[in-house]
Amino acid sequence: MKVGILGGGNISDTHARAARAIPGVEIAAVYGANRDKAQRLVDLYGGVRYDDLDTFFMHRPLDVVAIGSPSGLHAEQAIAAIQRGLHVLSEKPLDVTTAKVDSVIEAADAGGVRVGVFFQDRLKPDIAAMKSLIASGRLGNQAVHTVDLLQWLFGPVKHVAARTATRLHPIEVEDTAAAVLEFENGALGIIEATTSSYPGYARRLDVSGSEGTLILEGDRLIATDLKSAAGPGAAAAKEPPPENAASATVSDSVPHQRVFEDFIQAIRSGSTPACDARQARPSVAIIQAIYRSAKSGKFEKP
Repeated sequence: MKVGILGGGNISDTHARAARAIPGVEIAAVYGANRDKAQRLVDLYGGVRYDDLDTFFMHRPLDVVAIGSPSGLHAEQAIAAIQRGLHVLSEKPLDVTTAKVDSVIEAADAGGVRVGVFFQDRLKPDIAAMKSLIASGRLGNQAVHTVDLLQWLFGPVKHVAARTATRLHPIEVEDTAAAVLEFENGALGIIEATTSSYPGYARRLDVSGSEGTLILEGDRLIATDLKSAAGPGAAAAKEPPPENAASATVSDSVPHQRVFEDFIQAIRSGSTPACDARQARPSVAIIQAIYRSAKSGKFEKP
């Protein structure tokens, strides 16, 4: 399997390491707007460096393009790759609006290729265990924190109310956001997101239902408290704290490797990857609704 790396930054380095760790997978081509950074990836992981994006897409043999460019470019670049018969594995989000995500879905359907998104958390063992417990109905009604994981775990969102603010940083975008979500199944969820907390703490996801509570801290399921028979239980061993989620540097490429492995298997078997373009759409829709609600002061539908 021949992979092209689109992007020269930290996350593209992670993509390259993840791909190279899989037997039979090679880095065939690299394109990055910054020539020096792109050359660094070639020096480390192999492949041919391209200064022109169209020429990069025409490299052969090439099977998959891993996109690690800025979010607002993902759809445009994904469609360009799809039109050349290439499979696409994009860094999250697939793009910044549902209209752009839909354009990728349409292009992929027309081109008969696979599109996947690096929502690698879905493949982490304890999160998969949490999904299994919820799907089994053993938890009862739920309340939760986060975006892609929470809509994937608990289903479609009916309404969103939110506020955003820029409190501590001299930047043009928000550094703090809070949202209340009402799911179609009646559950309520709360999202709190900020880059204003020093020094940066592990993600915490609390799920409380009529039959028990699950707590995910970082990537570890640290509490499984059910009225019925005990689940997999709390994590037996402590692991080093996860990296700051605000950082683009990812030292551990294993979660991304799992996504590559799943995506390659989907290509070979004709199945659906763990997170394809359609499954990547709801989290973008929820975030758009949060922004609309923060501006209007009203509940908004994703």
